[in-house]
Amino acid sequence: MTQLTWGMLEKSMFDDETIEEAIARLISEHNDDEAAHLAEGQSLQSHKASEIIDHVVDSIVADKIKNKEITPNKLNYDRFTIQPSFESLTGWGQRKTGTGADIVIDSVGCFRLVAGNALGNETDLYINSSAVSVSPDYSPVLQCSFNPSTPDDADWGMAIGEWDTFGVSTPKIGMKRVLADNAIYAFYIKDDYPNTPRYVEVKQKIADADDSGKVWRIEVDVENEEVRYYIDNVLKHTFDISGLSFFDSNALFAVSVKNINAGQNGQHYISSILFFQNWQGV
Repeated sequence: MTQLTWGMLEKSMFDDETIEEAIARLISEHNDDEAAHLAEGQSLQSHKASEIIDHVVDSIVADKIKNKEITPNKLNYDRFTIQPSFESLTGWGQRKTGTGADIVIDSVGCFRLVAGNALGNETDLYINSSAVSVSPDYSPVLQCSFNPSTPDDADWGMAIGEWDTFGVSTPKIGMKRVLADNAIYAFYIKDDYPNTPRYVEVKQKIADADDSGKVWRIEVDVENEEVRYYIDNVLKHTFDISGLSFFDSNALFAVSVKNINAGQNGQHYISSILFFQNWQGV
């Protein structure tokens, strides 16, 4: 008995196209139809209409972006932005405590913080503005590149909202390396009034002290009420800051070193500082 294959059968006695050929033709016609899946609720229409088009992380590469298509607002330049070149320190606040403490411009774009030679001496470079204030409400971002020269002699760190990274008596959001704890900390200090002590530090170890990387970044996200901490562009920790009382400060940010080896002047090279935040009232 002859065994018939369904796909090889003709569609009808009036059409000798086989069922298999008809299926292939219909698929080809569908693939060539520019309007396929565009009806309300269908996949391509939903994709086109989505507020956010989802793709795999890092799937958009440079050669897919047309030249001159990236506008300043896409680079955050529609925000209040500080990106210094360090040709001078005019306009910067400086605090240098102890013998030998210094802040030195070594080249355009790079400076060196030198701690005093007594234990606990701190050197800070900061921006204190009379016209602009910083607050978590403005979603500030601070990024800095650290190149420690004498890591056994001085800890280092950076903070938003205060000119003193290592102090614990005022609210701020920061990152710091503490060799004694073998830790890089993400931290914030909140105003816990009327409780005592009024100012409370919350911190989380995000790396070992000798695994500090070079580029640190803090991102405050007021919309999602969180702070994200990165080392070399890798997210290390996220704090939930919903309901917390922080600061509205004219001390925008600081970078600091702190002596941890009496008799030595620990020093670190700092470069590529970037600070930006939303315009106030926007």
